[in-house]
Amino acid sequence: MKARFRNLFFVFTSVGFLSGCGNPELESALGHYQGLLTLKTKHGVDQKLVVADLSNNSNQRALLKVKTEEGDRHWEFSISKDKNDEIWLDKTALKKVSEHCFSQKDEASDLYVRVCLEKGEIRFYKRESTDEFKLRLNKPEIKSELHFEAPTHYTKEELIRRAVEDGFDSQLRLEEARRARLSMEMAYLDLTPKISGNTILNFFSASLVGLVRAAVDLAPFAFPKNWDEASRQKYLAKAKTYELDLARLDSASVVEGLCFGTDRDVRVIESLTKSLRDIEKIRDEILERERIGGILQVGSSYDIRSVMNSIEKDLVHLKETLQSDHAFLADAVGFMNPEAIQSIEVKRNLIPDVPTISGRRKSAEIAVRQSFELREVDALIQAAKENKKGILFGWIDPSSGSNHALGLGLGADFMIAASEVNELGIKREKLSQGIIRKVYETMDKINEASESYKLAEEGIAIQEQRIDRYLTNLQIGIDVRMTDLANALEGLAKNRVDRIVSEVSYDAAQSHLNRLLISGPYSEIIHPE
Repeated sequence: MKARFRNLFFVFTSVGFLSGCGNPELESALGHYQGLLTLKTKHGVDQKLVVADLSNNSNQRALLKVKTEEGDRHWEFSISKDKNDEIWLDKTALKKVSEHCFSQKDEASDLYVRVCLEKGEIRFYKRESTDEFKLRLNKPEIKSELHFEAPTHYTKEELIRRAVEDGFDSQLRLEEARRARLSMEMAYLDLTPKISGNTILNFFSASLVGLVRAAVDLAPFAFPKNWDEASRQKYLAKAKTYELDLARLDSASVVEGLCFGTDRDVRVIESLTKSLRDIEKIRDEILERERIGGILQVGSSYDIRSVMNSIEKDLVHLKETLQSDHAFLADAVGFMNPEAIQSIEVKRNLIPDVPTISGRRKSAEIAVRQSFELREVDALIQAAKENKKGILFGWIDPSSGSNHALGLGLGADFMIAASEVNELGIKREKLSQGIIRKVYETMDKINEASESYKLAEEGIAIQEQRIDRYLTNLQIGIDVRMTDLANALEGLAKNRVDRIVSEVSYDAAQSHLNRLLISGPYSEIIHPE
């Protein structure tokens, strides 16, 4: 797989970035970057933490040098930008598709390339057949000035993508994963010989103790404890990688839930506004009949006005809530400006006439098998086992402290490490139980939302028939109790809102099930496009 993508990437060794060294946009992009490289083939997915440097190469291009943090793989490529606002990769032009992104799709060869250039960030994606290559780089700099984003319309997918890639939680977990990977590398490098002034003095000393101490520096690979520690750091690094994936999944889930909540409030406001206009027309007709006299007495419209007053208060509250929804969303995706989100677009799913969600046990088994929470715990269990082995053989290492010396306390120390392994095993079982319970509850919510939607539809039809009958009676001069008409109008508005809530609840529950099963869009967060 590595050789395949090495060849794949060198296709771009003649690609340019931004034309002209004097280009201010290019000059501001120069510098050191850190990021994540994701390679996906039919054989699996490989993720690598990488570092990169973007520097001047010629008057027409800049050179980007990328290498893995382990230093075992290197790439170089450049990109140029012409006057027509197109980016060129070899002889292929990438068309501008947004303010910062360029792409090209070739249906004949099943090739798709996308490059995004933003201040302090470079994103590159290539898909050819079933193979995928994704590189995302950021400048590791502390921003000295605040940047308030302009209020803009976003789609749900755009906000999720930003939360996964730029959200604060994802960035923090990425740094933690990077430190864990470096700690693992340092542990393996510590297995190689090293020399200090003390090593030389100990080596040439005439004592056995000095020679042993020198051996600790010159042959650290000879002591099992050092290998156990390196292996432990490997599993801790793997756990941190899973924690990074979890942060991305959870960020996507939180943002998607907030998007559904915001969309619900927007739709409810639209529905109540429409109901208010319809009720106002009926109220005006009743006022006119009060004015000309007849079966309606003055004040007959008070019951209708009461319903309008209740809806107006709900609208004031919902509009305030909508502002808070947008602020929470802006915070979740990492915007500095709490008013950066002007509006959002959410695609809606059709609720099936008959609930089709079944097979809860099978879904629960898939969720447990796919769970990154359990994978993280499994890695921690392996690290704890390596720690236990290190305690068992630590007394052999002359550099070990007295805590690992061969004595009566060694057995207790070993039992403590064994207890940590058992504790993590219990936590794993508890997590599995929680995942199964969440799957069952989520599938129940999907069925419940489907049933609620049908009841709301039925309620709307009933109230509309009642209102039509009352209005017909008024027109032909039959006495109508205004409280009955008011109740029907209020019931219609409520059932319309219930229908919206049911639709959004269905989408939210389906989304949560996708999160638990790592399916749908959530599978692309772990295996991104």
